Amino acid sequence: MLSTGRTFRRVQLEQLLREGAKEFGIYANYHPKDGLLPTGLGFSLSSKGRKISINGSCGTRQSDIAQIFPVLVISPDSHFEFQQDKRERRAVLDWILFHVEQDFHENWSRYQRILAQRNMALKSHRFGKATFAWDEELASAGEFLHTLRASCLSEISGRFERVCGRLLPSSAKIRLELDPGWDATTGLAGCLRQDRDRDVARGYSHSGPHRSDLTILIDGHPSQENASHGQNKLLVIALRLAQIEHFYESTGRECCLLVDDLAAELDTENRGRLASFLADMPVQAIITATDAEQFDCRLWSSYKTFHVKHGSISEITSPEIRHQFG
Repeated sequence: MLSTGRTFRRVQLEQLLREGAKEFGIYANYHPKDGLLPTGLGFSLSSKGRKISINGSCGTRQSDIAQIFPVLVISPDSHFEFQQDKRERRAVLDWILFHVEQDFHENWSRYQRILAQRNMALKSHRFGKATFAWDEELASAGEFLHTLRASCLSEISGRFERVCGRLLPSSAKIRLELDPGWDATTGLAGCLRQDRDRDVARGYSHSGPHRSDLTILIDGHPSQENASHGQNKLLVIALRLAQIEHFYESTGRECCLLVDDLAAELDTENRGRLASFLADMPVQAIITATDAEQFDCRLWSSYKTFHVKHGSISEITSPEIRHQFG
């Protein structure tokens, strides 16, 4: 919530307000490892809307906090969302580019603005010659975004395959494939021209990086066709870990990884491999589990354990874990 302004559970933010409460807020100090002073971050929601602050200064954008405090989430639903939603798949590359490529966010925002104007004109049925001039701008911005995504894909593909080798030991060939969102042989400008009648009829743009898709292939076939739920979960986890590795190697910064219910759909062997991998990564991991025996905290050189019961959070020491969880 603090980093992205939304919860990874798909609920309306207003539902998070306790009954009878007027506001809720989350505040934290971000401590970088480079010796700089901590940064105070804040997010609150009330009937007046959202309020975001950095070091007490309001009026900042959510993207400003996301830049300071990068967060990735692995939840029990992550692999389902990845399979069902192209936006979730594109977000793998866009998250990296947002944090690593200085010009990405500005160009992504520009593309979204042009796309919105074009779609508005399509829906109003006033798509005349003057409006077609947007096609050139949309094509230019879209081709540039795809170039960034394709470059990012080539950089993380090797990392992803190496992580898969550790988490899913198999002789199968696993790789990533990026569909730009249009016929690459025709080019985006050509596709926009070809699509004009269909776009006008349906009121939206069919071609562009907003239709791009990222696919995990196993021996040349989409993973959702021939992998189990557990394997698909590990594949999506491997992508998250590849994102973290690339982010760290590109920036020298660590991010925060939130893992909700680590044991869901993973057997003991796979949990052990994942926990061992996580313990070696340059990341602050916050992991939830329903049972303290589901993974070995001692793999980490430094860790803290907390017990949540009836809305109360208490820190517990290692010898107390078994007793507290009962």
